[in-house]
This record gives sequence, structure tokens and C-alpha cells, in this order.
Amino acid sequence: MESIGERLKQIRKTLNFNQSQFSESIGLSQGALSEIENGKFNPSIEIIISINKLFGINIEWLLLGEGNKHADDPFEQLDHKQLIQQIFEIINCEAKRISQEKNIPIEQLITDIFTQLNTGFVNSYPLDEKQLVNMFSSLENKDKIEIESLLRLKYKKAT
Repeated sequence: MESIGERLKQIRKTLNFNQSQFSESIGLSQGALSEIENGKFNPSIEIIISINKLFGINIEWLLLGEGNKHADDPFEQLDHKQLIQQIFEIINCEAKRISQEKNIPIEQLITDIFTQLNTGFVNSYPLDEKQLVNMFSSLENKDKIEIESLLRLKYKKAT
């Protein structure tokens, strides 16, 4: 069965983009796109939505390989149960990766996430610039590159 990464590569090649061009257009680093195309990681929900909006790709086809590749309405005939299941699989995969990278038991990682959610962490946004700079400076270089790409994409859209 074809993976999400293989479908992303198919989209990129159909558009006649190299990895650098495609990754910049969707807000990723070239290295992150390469890892996704090679099946090492799955794209984030933000990237999936970006691909849908920029290129009119059916979300169901991108996630599951089902339905039409292109969709006038990205939510037309979308099987929400399968979509939610796929989203949870992506979240689970990312949680396992972070757990291994940070050497934190996955149960503790999930507990910490829910604790932050329950204490209003998500509702504390928008952060001031100093908080953003502090958070950014604590990230690994690959994460900084991904955020920079996303900011550049957002800036291009705003100007």
C-alpha cells in the first residue's frame, strides 16, 4: 500500500517541483520533506491542510489513499472516522518519536501534555515576542528550520 510520503512525492513530481521548491511552498525544510517522502515521519496536520489549500488535494486521498486525488470540496465524502483514526495514528507516532528523543516515558509525555492543556497553556496565547524568542531558542536546529519555513510561508501569504 502506498504511504503518505509516497503520495506527497507523487504530488511534488506532478507539479514538476524539486524537493526544495515543494518544501518551501508548504512550509517545510527540504530535509523534513525528504524524511516524510522516505517514510521516516508523517506530515503534520498543518502541512496536510496546506497541501489541500495550495494544490486542491483531497485530504482523504492524501491520508488514506482513497477517493479522488483532487477535490473541489476537500471534505466532500470524507470518512470522518477514518480521518480521525489517521490523525490519532500520526499523533501517536509523533508522541513516540518525541518520547524517544527526549528520553521521557510516553505515559509521562502524555500526562504532561494534558496537564498543560488543563492549566490553560493553550489559552495563554498569543505569547509576547520575548516568550516566543525564548521558546524558539530552546528548540533543536531542525525544528527551528521548520518554524522558519512556516513563518516565511505565512509572511508571503500576508504580504
